[in-house]
Order: sequence, then C-alpha cells, then structure tokens
Amino acid sequence: MEAWLKRGTGSNGDVAGVAEAASEVRETVGRILDDVARRGDAAVRELSARFDGWRDSKGTGTFP
Repeated sequence: MEAWLKRGTGSNGDVAGVAEAASEVRETVGRILDDVARRGDAAVRELSARFDGWRDSKGTGTFP
C-alpha cells in the first residue's frame, strides 16, 4: 500500500501549478549552473555551505 509523506504542488490536479513550479525549478537550477560555470570552485564552496552546511575547517578553501 502506498503512503504519501508529502504531496507536491498540483497534486489536486492543478496542472498550471505543476508547470509553474517546474519552471521555477528550471530557472533556479539554471542560475546555479551558470554561477558554477562562471566562478568554478568558489561557487561550489558557497553552495556546499548553503545547502549542506559544509565549512572549510582548515581555511584552505579546498575540499577534503
């Protein structure tokens, strides 16, 4: 038997809501990828801190 932990946008048949959410996700991911392409490792370090809580404990700015 299936059990839903969380229902997504548009789970009530709101196709426009799903399309809008998908568009926002594509836009956000596109900005992230552009930033990484432009700034490289610096962008990845900032994103790691933002999304994963990663901090460079050695102050080297490099990943372990």
